[in-house]
Formats: sequence, C-alpha cells, structure tokens
Amino acid sequence: GSGFHPQITGRENAILNAVLLGLTLSEARDVLPEIIAFSDLGGFIDQPMRTYSSGMFFRLGFAVAVHVQPEVLLIDEVLAVGDARFQQKCMDHIHGLRRRGVTLVLVTHDMLSMPKFCDRGILLESGKITDEGTPEQVVHNYLSRVERLLALRVDEQQELKARQVAAR
Repeated sequence: GSGFHPQITGRENAILNAVLLGLTLSEARDVLPEIIAFSDLGGFIDQPMRTYSSGMFFRLGFAVAVHVQPEVLLIDEVLAVGDARFQQKCMDHIHGLRRRGVTLVLVTHDMLSMPKFCDRGILLESGKITDEGTPEQVVHNYLSRVERLLALRVDEQQELKARQVAAR
C-alpha cells in the first residue's frame, strides 16, 4: 500500500500500483476484479483513498501485492491488521504462494506465525543477525533470551531496593 495516492480511488490506486509492480496496464485491468474481490472493500473501492481506514489501506495493498504474480514477496507484519476472516484469507493465500514456489520474507514480531509460514528463521537485533536456524529454534532462543533479560531486570530491581533499604 505504499505509494497509494489519497486523492484517487481505491480502484485507480490498485491499477496504478499493479503497473508500478510490473504488470502492463492491460494485465492490471485484467486482474483488477480479483484484487477487488480479495480486498472485500465493496463499494468503497470507488471512494478516494483519503476516506479509507488503515485496515482498508492494508486490504487493498495486500490484495494488489499478491495478485501481481511476485517471485519474491516481502510481508511486513501482514497479519497484524484486519478481522479474523480476512487474516485467515491472507494466510490461505500465503500458503498458496508458497506452494507455487514464491519466496516469502516474513517480517514479524508474531512468534506463532513464524513456524506456520517459514522454513528458516533469522533474528535481527540492531540490524545484525543474532540467531539463525529453524523457525522453532529461533523462536525458542529468542524467548529464552527475553526470559533471561527479564530475570536480570527483576534481580537488578531487587538489588536496587535492597540498597535503598540499607541506605535508610
């Protein structure tokens, strides 16, 4: 949905974005009914984008991105918006893309979605890879690290309280 123009309609933005993502104008017009159907925007598709909620922006952006036949698709927190039915529709479509051999890069903080969609996990911290492996391994290592950090903070707080009591 990046690059959507707020003054033109969802329909016009869908065609424009499909062309910007590599389709010809004719191909974009051909796939437009599928994009509109997938987005579930109904009559809102002919309203200016400035009237759309962030969820509606996402719906249209995702619908365009997955209907332009990508070879590689970067998905950033894709399942964080939309109602449960739309999220399931997105998950089903993502699984279909995987079966067709599309390379998916899932950027997420949702630890449960990694093993569902990914063959490999990478943990980034401050732009550097700090862990790599199966999604299950990376999630386990991440959660263990968070648990250790939380335990350290609790210890530090208890130590600080003990010093404050001793200083009185």
